[in-house]
Amino acid sequence: MALTASIAVATALAATGGDAQASSIAVVTISLEKVAATSDVVVLARVRALGLHRYPAQNAPGAAGDGVPDGLPYLDVEIEETLKPSAGGPKAGARVAIFDPNRKFAYEKSQAIKAGVVSYADAHYPSSVRADALKPGARLIFFLSRRDVPPHFPAGSLLMTCGTAYDRDSRKAAVTALLAAGARPGAAGPADRPGVNSAVRRREFRRPRPDGESEANTPRRD
Repeated sequence: MALTASIAVATALAATGGDAQASSIAVVTISLEKVAATSDVVVLARVRALGLHRYPAQNAPGAAGDGVPDGLPYLDVEIEETLKPSAGGPKAGARVAIFDPNRKFAYEKSQAIKAGVVSYADAHYPSSVRADALKPGARLIFFLSRRDVPPHFPAGSLLMTCGTAYDRDSRKAAVTALLAAGARPGAAGPADRPGVNSAVRRREFRRPRPDGESEANTPRRD
């Protein structure tokens, strides 16, 4: 499955008595070596368009009037080169819809997150590409998973292996070298070990208390 899906497990927190509810986000950084090793497919592709996928009514997280976004953004890309192929996977020349799994999770759980009753891990690759550079014409390397794609997504859709799993095309030589060497994750750095509490940064978000006092967002390190 996508790396995010394997470690981002939503947990409903029950409200008790008048106490405040809290949502915690474990922020996990995935290294280049690890994202290359765990991806099913790695491609060099050019962004052709920005899309917005609207979920069918039976799959939608709620109505737009309830504060739910109108749809889930995706990148419509044309693959120029496959750096890490996969049997049955996309080939050069194919048009593919690419979704960020963290944005997918946030969209599908938007009401629970807004209510402060869900905890999850936010696994992401520290891309050197700014979000505002994701526009038509951009040429990028994408690290992708072929698994956990909902059937109502556009045909041929893929999820990124984790959040923001893309990088500039000038890193092609480095990525190709890693893949040629087997792209072994090796010894994980602190941020690559989500099971070690000291390595995971947690942010607590609390709802206002019933007495009207608000509780500040409090960064915490376990």
